[in-house]
Amino acid sequence: MKLLVTVSAVALLACTMAVAADAKKPSAQDATKTATKQEGTPDKKSQAAAPESSKPSPEMVKLARAISGRWQVEEKYEVSKFTPQGGEGKGSDVIHRGPGGFSMIANYSSTGPFGEYHSAGITTWSPNDNAYQQYSVDSGGAGGVMWTGKWDADSLVFTATEKVGEQTMHWRATYSGFSNDAFTLAYDMGSSDNDLKRFMTLRFTRMARQSAGEHRHGMGMHGRPISDGWSGPRADMLLR
Repeated sequence: MKLLVTVSAVALLACTMAVAADAKKPSAQDATKTATKQEGTPDKKSQAAAPESSKPSPEMVKLARAISGRWQVEEKYEVSKFTPQGGEGKGSDVIHRGPGGFSMIANYSSTGPFGEYHSAGITTWSPNDNAYQQYSVDSGGAGGVMWTGKWDADSLVFTATEKVGEQTMHWRATYSGFSNDAFTLAYDMGSSDNDLKRFMTLRFTRMARQSAGEHRHGMGMHGRPISDGWSGPRADMLLR
């Protein structure tokens, strides 16, 4: 009888301990919440802040408003060692936003003193350098050129250096004269920044109308950027 009471008491104690252990054991739902938290899932505040960091910078919005579109281009070459007789050319340029709006991509084609010419460039904003960075390549040869640009009042000025044979050439490209449907791009070059002379001038005129139903990478029917509050002349928007 004594042994039976003892066994019963031990069994009761074991059951009590088991119940207590089960009470302390996390449920499947609690375990999922803990695992999710440990994996570093952002909280609501982080999720709310994420879209802000994924938006294009004001500098990229400004650039898109200035040059996005499909353009007819008239080229004028000054007399230089590369173009002893000067010359003229005609071309076209398609400039559109890159992925996420964080870049601008340009595809240029023309026929002029050098025959058929093609180039491509991608421009983005570098917060660390507080400047635009543009990398361009063309059909003239291997390699490319890295440009750095900043706004100077209502003009956008890019500079670069390029190795031509044994000589280093200095370049300055100035976008100016922005209106609703036109702007000008002038290239100066020289052996140093203090010896720059006009090499060529490109006059961009917006193509009257794209083909019916054709929309290119975030641009409207006339090549204007969409979803950025476009309204009125570009020159006014550059100052906002």
